[in-house]
Amino acid sequence: MADTRDAPPALGGEGSTARPGVGVVQNFSTRLASGMEVATILAMAVVVGSVAAGVFCRYVLTRPLVWGDEIATLGLVWLAFVGGAVAQARQAQPRLSLRVFRRAPAVTPWVDALTRLGEVLFCAGVWWQSLRLVWLRLGAGSAGGGGAMSLYPLGLLVGITGMGLVAVRELGTLPAPIRRGLVVGGGLGAGVAGALAWGGGPLPPLPPLGVLLVGGLLLLLGNAPLVVVLGLPALVALHGLGGAHPLLLPQRLIGGADNFVLLAIPVVRNYCLSAS
Repeated sequence: MADTRDAPPALGGEGSTARPGVGVVQNFSTRLASGMEVATILAMAVVVGSVAAGVFCRYVLTRPLVWGDEIATLGLVWLAFVGGAVAQARQAQPRLSLRVFRRAPAVTPWVDALTRLGEVLFCAGVWWQSLRLVWLRLGAGSAGGGGAMSLYPLGLLVGITGMGLVAVRELGTLPAPIRRGLVVGGGLGAGVAGALAWGGGPLPPLPPLGVLLVGGLLLLLGNAPLVVVLGLPALVALHGLGGAHPLLLPQRLIGGADNFVLLAIPVVRNYCLSAS
């Protein structure tokens, strides 16, 4: 069952230790979280208002709104992704707590750091593909009300930007030795990959099924959020296929967010946590 009670404490709250330079980051992250919460409330108001107006016009005035369903869908997409950024800022993203590395205190900080790095890489990859999708849909109108199609990936772009900034904030609050280790390891890995690509041509393609299974399992063991467990291996596998395949991920994310059943997830989650 998805659980968030073993998630690391929110920065600045109980259990967090102040370090030099964290104050500026904490102030920025607080303002970011407040802005995302306001945007989430506005998106919810748009969804409720458009649905209510559509019902009123359809069944009272007998004049259906052409653009009512489209605005409700757009508001729901923005609500899903901006609300995800709010959940990331509150450390409330659903995750499976397997507690595999909890008995090894020396390893746990490094596993948590690699998990945070995976979150940053996931947000960066989705951000770039979302930006490409926004650019491709500029000027395109919908078949229904004629609204701008670029507003749909723009909601994903805004939400993933908030999630990425929160993930970077969490990386910045790690102990200095771990941060240096991540920088050195990432630099060496990027250097080796660049040297192989420059000297020996393109890198060999990775098997998509292996990437999905192995990457998902490793992230699951590292207590990563479920969105990263499912999304990061899929993004790597799509990049391995090349071409326009990476654009499938933001399109699938937008299509999955267009579902009113998702509004029941917080209710079911709170019921399960209170009953357990």
